[in-house]
Amino acid sequence: MRPTVLMLSSQAAELSAFKETLAPWLNIYKLCLIEQGMDEENLQAELLRANFQGLVLPHASEQNEEEYVRRRTQRIRTTVTQLVPSVAIITVGDLQDASLREAFLTHVFLLARFYEVKAIGSARALMLFHSHHKYLYFCYHQRLKDQLGRIVANHQKLSLTEVFQHYEAILIELLQHGMSTKNSTNALQHMFGYLSKELPAKEKAAMIARIDDFRQGKVAKKEVLQALYAEVERTNQAFLRPQVIFEAYPDSLEEVFDSSNVIL
Repeated sequence: MRPTVLMLSSQAAELSAFKETLAPWLNIYKLCLIEQGMDEENLQAELLRANFQGLVLPHASEQNEEEYVRRRTQRIRTTVTQLVPSVAIITVGDLQDASLREAFLTHVFLLARFYEVKAIGSARALMLFHSHHKYLYFCYHQRLKDQLGRIVANHQKLSLTEVFQHYEAILIELLQHGMSTKNSTNALQHMFGYLSKELPAKEKAAMIARIDDFRQGKVAKKEVLQALYAEVERTNQAFLRPQVIFEAYPDSLEEVFDSSNVIL
């Protein structure tokens, strides 16, 4: 499962380098802004055909320096948000920011996993998908997370097609809220609640302190999740082990960005 990401740039070489580096994890659909020959109608058809989950915009400096690039970028962005409201949007420069990159990659991989389940089209597949994403949803919006749970429960006895339609609509609404520190802290605390009875007092106090450090912006969420997962493995906590929040997108992809192998 590789999410599809549309990348815009006025530099064809940059697009090719970006695509080559990230090909193992992302299907990069590149569009060079200075190339002529694609009118608005054909562009819309191409955007819909690509079925992408993310949009990477040019550097802000690139848009400011080139009026044509700025205008065409804005036109494409408007078209994308109208045709594909679920898409995650980021600039190339913002991919250098760890928290913004995390939000973008989490969004596109989550959507790609959902569309994979939708293609399978079974109630059981959707139920497992929802169960495994419970704590990741916590990071976005608890009320909408609960609403997604009610859709999966399907007490109204809707058709499977209707269930997937309702689930997708609420999932997109949830993603549009974005992850917040407050909601992510809530998710970490709930996960810790499953483990707290299994932990000695010293480890319990250390985990509480680490979660609070995240709340205060002193440590990254990934650091807390790694500590929690170590305890999940040690205590053999079956319910938490498959939670997607522990690796919302491949760690190996994050390592590529951290190693500066991506040309930004």
